[in-house]
Amino acid sequence: MVMQIRFQSSSLLILFVFSVLFLFAGWAQAKSLKAFTDRDSVEYGDVITLVIEADFQTLGHGLDYESLNKDFEVLNRQRSNFYEVINGVQSARTRWTLRMLANQPGEYTIDQIRLDDVLVDPITIKVAQQAAPAPGKTPDFFMMAEVSDKQAYVQQEVLYRLRFYYLGRLVSGNIRPPELEQSMVHTLKEESNYSKQIDGKYYTVFEWLYAFYPQASGDFEFLTPNFEGLIQYNGRQKLVTEKANSVTIKVKPIPADYPKNEPWLPAKSVLLKQLWKPTPSTIKVGDSLDSNIVLQVFGMRSNQLPQLNTLGGENFKVYAQPAVTEEEILRDGMVSRIESPEVIVPTKAGELIIPERTVYWWNVVNDRLESIALPPRRFEIAASNVAANTTQVPQAMVPNALALPNSAATSNDERSDLAWLIWPLVTTFFAIAWVITLIMWWLARKSPTKVVEVMTEETPVSQWNAQWQHDPASELYRRVRSHISQLGYEGFKELPE
Repeated sequence: MVMQIRFQSSSLLILFVFSVLFLFAGWAQAKSLKAFTDRDSVEYGDVITLVIEADFQTLGHGLDYESLNKDFEVLNRQRSNFYEVINGVQSARTRWTLRMLANQPGEYTIDQIRLDDVLVDPITIKVAQQAAPAPGKTPDFFMMAEVSDKQAYVQQEVLYRLRFYYLGRLVSGNIRPPELEQSMVHTLKEESNYSKQIDGKYYTVFEWLYAFYPQASGDFEFLTPNFEGLIQYNGRQKLVTEKANSVTIKVKPIPADYPKNEPWLPAKSVLLKQLWKPTPSTIKVGDSLDSNIVLQVFGMRSNQLPQLNTLGGENFKVYAQPAVTEEEILRDGMVSRIESPEVIVPTKAGELIIPERTVYWWNVVNDRLESIALPPRRFEIAASNVAANTTQVPQAMVPNALALPNSAATSNDERSDLAWLIWPLVTTFFAIAWVITLIMWWLARKSPTKVVEVMTEETPVSQWNAQWQHDPASELYRRVRSHISQLGYEGFKELPE
């Protein structure tokens, strides 16, 4: 009996050991990492999707994929957990999805990714060179750059237009703008997009427009801009790196036949006019004539335009005020405008002629010197009732708080005559006042000083207290009345008994 029980116990022990070993063997067999990609062979620039899957519970442990950084750029990573129950058997899986780009073409083996002490099953990825488009066939992605002028003058506006063409959908991207040595640049169009059909395919086009203003002469090359981004096309995501074609321009100096001491204006067109404010029917010496000289230039920035003012003459003065500028962006360049306010003050009666004003500019379209002029303007100036002060700032230039009407204005000569009349009177008044003060002081010293003493009879308080402190009220009243009468205060005699 005892032998049978021992045999059964040994059998149960052996069965338990085999069961544990079987479970451990099954667990060890299931604990593995598998890797696979969406494509085994890709082109350089294609985004590779690498999937790593663990068929066991990770308990929050992280995946070590640092070995990929040697040959790939990992763009992003996503983790997913799965729990399944099949025929009463539970299982857990964890999946990592990595999107990456190869650093260069080649054949790569991925075998160093690990989770704790478990290595991934090795896989191989082939990255081929990007296929060149067939001759005569438009590529799927390309950039183009063009300039408005291959030859230009110093400070002339040169338009640089950049376009990026692509098929599919743009996921993300950025562009490095063009640069030109010794030049000012202004962005006219930040980014616009439209569609264009080329070889039967509809391309999406992104366009940028820049205006360059060279500041020195010579041959200059634009720093080639490039575009980097992700594009999804034909079910795939692809890294696109495109460079625009190289562009060189020749910048010429100011022509020798351009008038000296005149502002340099290389433009496509120029407009010049003078706007006069309404004037009184009778203009007198000292009155103000207000006007604005407006210069509008197509093809230059406002900070390149000069402030224009009328030159002063023998019988008038010109007072310039700060200029006002504005700019407007058109499809084919910049239009700038500068207004130069001024005040003209006649200084002599008679005919006043504002002379003609000529502005020279260089027509960059026809490559020649041109000019535009303001016609002369005539005014009849009447004599003023008050002498004109030509050195004084005109009324229109005086701040409002200090402005005075012309009828209240006084010349320097009149103010001087008035000062000469008032000054002697003021001096005489102070001299007389000083003499009177001196005489009064002297008389005060000669007069004897009289001291008036007021003698009052005083009764010591102790005596009053001794005499009256035991008297009744009526007796006290009588004594006070009698005492006051003795001192001579007659007004108190009327007091009632």
